[in-house]
Amino acid sequence: MNGDGASGFDPEGKTRTRDELQARLDLVNLARADMLVSIHINSVTENGTCDKIARNQTYSNDEPAWGTTAPQRLAQQVQAGVVGALAPLAPYERKDRGISAVNLFIVAPPLFVTTPDRPDPVKHPRRGALMPAVLTEVGSITLVAEQDLLLSPAGQAAAAQGIATGLGRYFADRPLAVRYDALIVGRAAAPGPG
Repeated sequence: MNGDGASGFDPEGKTRTRDELQARLDLVNLARADMLVSIHINSVTENGTCDKIARNQTYSNDEPAWGTTAPQRLAQQVQAGVVGALAPLAPYERKDRGISAVNLFIVAPPLFVTTPDRPDPVKHPRRGALMPAVLTEVGSITLVAEQDLLLSPAGQAAAAQGIATGLGRYFADRPLAVRYDALIVGRAAAPGPG
């Protein structure tokens, strides 16, 4: 964060937007969240022209310190849940773009030092996600019918249910988790599933 306390869009660049994203990452890290799911709706353009297409895609962090297995599994479950929930409601073709491991700001791992590949710390979070993180594009607004579906209560409920289904499957398949709060003096914790 640049410390000016401002958020929102900066007319001179994206610094304030990144401050806002960094604050979100800081919040989930402080909360010791089990995972981060960032929900988006895509606007598909190619060479400045809107591509009238409906599609889902989910991105996961590509190089967390603990390995890529958990974020990829989370991305697969969320993607499958959203695709499965929205497909029956769409009277048009929707594309399943699958999952991709990328280093987008909200799903990036912590950047503790700059490297030759990442010389600009403003483009990468200083305190990235300390848990599996995914960014899911539940649909795209460049196709009018898709936009109408995503604006409808039924479409929003289906997208939310798809994400919830994916999270349920992710947690059901997850091995026992570590309870860090058990290390806090005076807190009793018993092991539990997931």
